[in-house]
Amino acid sequence: MNKQITSLAKTLRTMTFCLFCLIASGLTPVVGQAQTVEDVFSIKNVQVDVTDRSAARARTLALEQAVQTAFDRLMQKLLKPEDLSRVQLPSGLGPQNYLLGFDVVEERNSTRRYIATLNYSFNPSLIREMFGLLDIPYSEISGRPFLMLPVHIRAGLAEIWNPDNPLVGLLNNIDQTNNLIQFQLPTGSFQDQLTIEGQAVVQQQNLDRLTDLKTRHEAEDVVVVTYEEKLCEDYQACVELIHWRLSMPDNRQSHIILKDELFVDRINQALTEVQQDIETGWKLNTMTRYGEYQQVFVEARFVTINDWVTMKEKMQKISLIQGLTVDEITYPRIALTIKHLGGLEQLRLSLSQQGLFLEEIDALDLDPDMPANSWRIVQR
Repeated sequence: MNKQITSLAKTLRTMTFCLFCLIASGLTPVVGQAQTVEDVFSIKNVQVDVTDRSAARARTLALEQAVQTAFDRLMQKLLKPEDLSRVQLPSGLGPQNYLLGFDVVEERNSTRRYIATLNYSFNPSLIREMFGLLDIPYSEISGRPFLMLPVHIRAGLAEIWNPDNPLVGLLNNIDQTNNLIQFQLPTGSFQDQLTIEGQAVVQQQNLDRLTDLKTRHEAEDVVVVTYEEKLCEDYQACVELIHWRLSMPDNRQSHIILKDELFVDRINQALTEVQQDIETGWKLNTMTRYGEYQQVFVEARFVTINDWVTMKEKMQKISLIQGLTVDEITYPRIALTIKHLGGLEQLRLSLSQQGLFLEEIDALDLDPDMPANSWRIVQR
């Protein structure tokens, strides 16, 4: 273990020296190619504002501050909350040692002040290796958005589609830039409004219609959030916020927020916690450990070569897939070996995010050259 850490530290220090040579020369490193469309190992919109005795020193301090902030946010993105305290970097190494690159989105400076917005990209291999040395499970599967259904209860009447629904503006203000999984609001189209109405949602009636809504919006799940103004203890005005998921309708969670001078901050914090609850639940279902490599034998069918090219491009976007070997091509069939992190269910979930689905091959339909434990990838 000590030899592994020493070797890793030496490699990282070399990378860091090269990176800071670029910084010292005033050049900005180019952000490395992300392994997925969702930029799982990237953190965007890191803002800094530092004042010091000179603009150059302020910039140096700001960049040190920004990379630490970006690293902390990446840990929050990939790890369970209870594992964050376990992240201890090897002696002599810092967050900058795990960088792949960064990009200055915007910057301003004066004689003593430096203000900037930056995007950071971290090296997936080094981050995974760090988790492996620390024996910390992590998630790097970025799923389809959850559909957030905002229900406003007023005078006993539950409404979703009224234009003055306060939840809409509050939810739209939540920053989801660096989330592993995001939420979206329904479009409120005529078809949406015909599908479901507020009272039925509150009473959990016609849940199959929520399933239809989920399918139409290509969502991972539906999260219902209700906002009801009422009188709480000591007859104080308050808002009760309740949320539950279509996949777990009995698991209802509630927040009570007093309508006082801190109401806006507290309601925003409560809604952020709703979003974090969604993301934590997602992570628990998609955790993997460094070094847990497996391989699966699959076949795919294609009509034109473009079908195969599209399928291959989709698989290359999946960060869990570490190797893709074409074993045989015999029109209209391709035999593949996929080397991947995590278990088969996690691979299946990652593929489904790209519109690819693993199906068992019936023994009677199995090609004689394929192993018995083979699967078929279907593109939909």
